Amino acid sequence: MDERNLAKHRGCTTLPFDHEQWRRGLPYRPGEIDYEQPVNQMIRLTPETSDFLYRQYTPLETAYEPGTRPKLERHAAMAVCTARTQRDKALALMEWACRKVTCLRGVTPDLVVHGGTEEDFLERGFGVCNEVSRVFVTLCQVAGIAARMTFHWTEDGRFGHSLAEAHVEDKWTLFDTEINVSGFAVDGFQANCWELMTDRAAAKAFDELVTRRQLNLIGLAVEGRHYSDFFKVLGLCNHPIEAFPYKHRRPR
Repeated sequence: MDERNLAKHRGCTTLPFDHEQWRRGLPYRPGEIDYEQPVNQMIRLTPETSDFLYRQYTPLETAYEPGTRPKLERHAAMAVCTARTQRDKALALMEWACRKVTCLRGVTPDLVVHGGTEEDFLERGFGVCNEVSRVFVTLCQVAGIAARMTFHWTEDGRFGHSLAEAHVEDKWTLFDTEINVSGFAVDGFQANCWELMTDRAAAKAFDELVTRRQLNLIGLAVEGRHYSDFFKVLGLCNHPIEAFPYKHRRPR
């Protein structure tokens, strides 16, 4: 897919709802990765882009240079110390990120902080879904596993969520780091975002798996809503391993 055709699917302007209102509500600033990824960099997942996104978009060789992020190396090493397979490593890293960077729900407003490096999130101990996912994606790359960010909305744009995909056992597989659910969670599946978007059996299986409590954690505990509602509108984004030049701060 050439850049001209790709441009039609890049960034929040491709979303089928009021993207300007959604962008204004982001607690991040232009230039920060948590703003730039969904607003300007992500590529919307559609039938036209799916083959490119799942075959070409994300390099399977990680670009991490050992020694450049020592704190992350220590966390990754501790997380996978008993893991033997690539699948076990990815699952251990998801559980580690989920446990070390807990969801912000229940944190008092005076403690709410948005943005920062992955090291900041691990030190702080809490974050929102995109920040927890970013920790997982980066730890995966430190551990030699290709991984990327995914951004999700319900069809009406009222609810949003962030997950990740990691390339495990020769397939892109979803990892919801906020509720510790992976594409392996249902027997017989190794599901990715595209499959939950297009495969009714997969969507139904994961709807039955994810509990009302977990839906509440990701902000979707509304009557009639299901986990698969977050797989109606979504985009994928590569996340480079290098450190970003900003620290955590309070929102505007």
